[in-house]
Amino acid sequence: MNLLNLLRGGKRSIRPSARRRTLFAGRVLEGLEDRRLLATYATSSGLRLALADGPTPRSEAVVENTDARVPAGWLAPSDGLPPLRPLLPRNGDARPFPSRGVGEGAYGPRTSVRIAIPTPTPPRPTPTPTPPRPTPTPTPPRPTPTPTGLETYEAGDLNISVDIGDVNADGKPDVLVSNHNNDGEPSLNILLNKGDGTLLPKVGYDGGLHADQAKLADMDGDGKLDVVAMNWGGQVSVLKGRGDGTFAPRAAYPSGGESQTGMAVVDLNGDGRLDVATSQYYTGYVNVLLNDGDGTLRPVVSRRTTSGVFWVAAADVDSDGKADLISATWDSREGNVFLNRGDGEFAAPTTFGLGYNVTHLAVGDLDRDGKADLVASNTGDGTIGVLLGRGDGTFAPQKTYAAPGVGNAAVADLDRDGVPDVVATDFGDGAISLFRGVGDGTFGARRAIAMGAGPAGVAVGDLDGDGLADVVTANRNDRRISILRGRFRPGS
Repeated sequence: MNLLNLLRGGKRSIRPSARRRTLFAGRVLEGLEDRRLLATYATSSGLRLALADGPTPRSEAVVENTDARVPAGWLAPSDGLPPLRPLLPRNGDARPFPSRGVGEGAYGPRTSVRIAIPTPTPPRPTPTPTPPRPTPTPTPPRPTPTPTGLETYEAGDLNISVDIGDVNADGKPDVLVSNHNNDGEPSLNILLNKGDGTLLPKVGYDGGLHADQAKLADMDGDGKLDVVAMNWGGQVSVLKGRGDGTFAPRAAYPSGGESQTGMAVVDLNGDGRLDVATSQYYTGYVNVLLNDGDGTLRPVVSRRTTSGVFWVAAADVDSDGKADLISATWDSREGNVFLNRGDGEFAAPTTFGLGYNVTHLAVGDLDRDGKADLVASNTGDGTIGVLLGRGDGTFAPQKTYAAPGVGNAAVADLDRDGVPDVVATDFGDGAISLFRGVGDGTFGARRAIAMGAGPAGVAVGDLDGDGLADVVTANRNDRRISILRGRFRPGS
């Protein structure tokens, strides 16, 4: 059995129709087995391995990284392909190779990988063995990274949304996850920050059945974050925070009937207290619950939009200092703007164009002109739509960017260059789509990073206090959240 068969387990033969040529220590070997390119080469301390998918070449991605400008373990392919999944390169005594990276990826049948192979140096003389060092006392392990370098945590059944905020007043952001559960598990889970950015095991709370959206907000003005949860069946739940990371049992408020899909928490009547607005898919209503001032909610007031409204967001779109409501429909390619009169009452809705099957609206100042802009998740079109606000309650026509499997989105300055970027979930491919902002409201090409099974919700924050943005996704299909530590720097 030769070396390549040994690394493959010696059980499968190489199909002649799938062979390609790979450089091995200055010699040419055959090493492609059934759409898996197997490349091995020797270093001074042993063998290294690289894998890639795709027998038909279309473009190349350098697997060995010798560019000091690119951090070790992060590899960016050409032609806008998804990034390679980084593996921590190690030598025989487990010390990392400097400025080197080996990766693997699965990118479909028309992708190939070019592997840069150095010629190995002659073996060094075997050193005289030294007595083994005493075994150190083990420390509690950090969460085991997945092959993509992520940290993941158990977070409950059918995770839908995620939010970040300091719930125990220790200056470190914690994580809230809501769950569309129907089997008796808690529908809300809190994961407290240990102080170094890693998280303690989840603690569950009853947020009502099918808590599809949840946000951290100070509803009673006591300086402590509370939880506001929206339930599909027609309630809004408020769990008041005690300031120590725990919460009182929920108070539930009727909010207009079942099929609630989106929620915004914002001061709608100018009294300094946060109110709640929800979208109701079946009826086409936007529902408003004003805050009584102590965190209790008044009876709901419903406003008719186009049938099939799926999401509601809040922003001052007409530059009058009052938060307006923006809704998006599922099947009519349009949205509605409700301009706020300042007392919690709204003008009749006006309509603007959107894409197909919009599942989320994110708000930000994308072109830095001081006016609120929108990012729409056009799920039916497989795009995000960027709509620049004119500051008068209207928007310019959307400019779209390909975003397969798009779900929720967030606007944040990921690379600290002063320009807003966009990160969106890719539910079908288990990834996030990153779009770097140019500064004028346009964005660079999509960059995809694997996250977990069925990412549904996304939030951005600095969990470990290093000044870099961390991305957190709630993964609906694997009961976990994934954390992508801050890899984004200006120019990276």
